Amino acid sequence: MAKVLSVSKSAEHRFSKTQAPTIHLIAGEGVDGDAIAVSLPPEPYLPLAPV
Repeated sequence: MAKVLSVSKSAEHRFSKTQAPTIHLIAGEGVDGDAIAVSLPPEPYLPLAPV
């Protein structure tokens, strides 16, 4: 099981982000309040090639 050690966000486009005690994820957009949270079209379905 994965464990999240820390989360960060920034309302401005910057190199670094400030740690936050919690974040709110918005499906298809990203972290609420983060500068790079954007509404994206759904990615096309690409079947995996057999190995």
